[in-house]
Amino acid sequence: MIPMQPAFTTLRVRSPDGAEADLRLVMPPDPVAGVYLLPALGVGIRPNEAFASALAECGVAVAIHEWRGLGGSSARASRGCDWGYRELLEQDIPAGLAAAQSAVPGLDWSIAGHSLGGQLALISAALQPGRFRRVHVLASGLPDWRAYPRLRGLGIFAALHFMPLSAILLGHYPGERLGFAGREARGLIRDWSYSGRSARYRIRGGRVDPEQALRDFRGEVRALHLASDWLCPRASLEALAAKTPQARWQIETLHDPEFAPRRADHFGWLKQPGPVVRRLLVE
Repeated sequence: MIPMQPAFTTLRVRSPDGAEADLRLVMPPDPVAGVYLLPALGVGIRPNEAFASALAECGVAVAIHEWRGLGGSSARASRGCDWGYRELLEQDIPAGLAAAQSAVPGLDWSIAGHSLGGQLALISAALQPGRFRRVHVLASGLPDWRAYPRLRGLGIFAALHFMPLSAILLGHYPGERLGFAGREARGLIRDWSYSGRSARYRIRGGRVDPEQALRDFRGEVRALHLASDWLCPRASLEALAAKTPQARWQIETLHDPEFAPRRADHFGWLKQPGPVVRRLLVE
């Protein structure tokens, strides 16, 4: 039997502060569950569509979140337009999730995230206990420079200081020119860099302490580590897991032969998502 091709729909989502962004729904004919997907830092909707389609072909509806500042977002990072974790966690993600659940009512939703998206997916679940069936953490981890091999860790330590400084000087972080992430808001880079330097999360001006929320979180987390992923080594994933001592974690490592001729690395799996999808669908 030929699998039914998923249908693609784009919704426009408005956050409480007026910022707008797209939400891409990838729908099977009769979805049995839903996954709200947070991409990696600086990654838009399109690179995640193959992964979402593979899930949809297995009966899972997927809503791909668009980060503020990318693609169809009404915001663009500049000296006069700034945001950080507070806007993403307290406004954009809840607004997108509400739109997805309204468009496809009655589904049991999990939240998934790649890289930074995995970190924010876990924090989102901790801030909204009981909201999600499961958290899927994909090629992700706490960006603590101490979790990396020594020389690489020192390079990351330097980057964690340089990146927010460049964002302050220019009014935004020019990731498209520097080869890491995209054009990012200085507040976002400030918050990300802080977590890498201090091994702690904070939401400037936020209503709650994310560290306490993570400590209290009792949900189920399924994490996939990619063996050739130097950006998120196993130690960084374990450091992230350590923040949720009451959660139920299942961590699995995927190796290069499963992705041949590609490697089990940070971004390659998005072009060959089959091994990741098979792991996610195992009960």
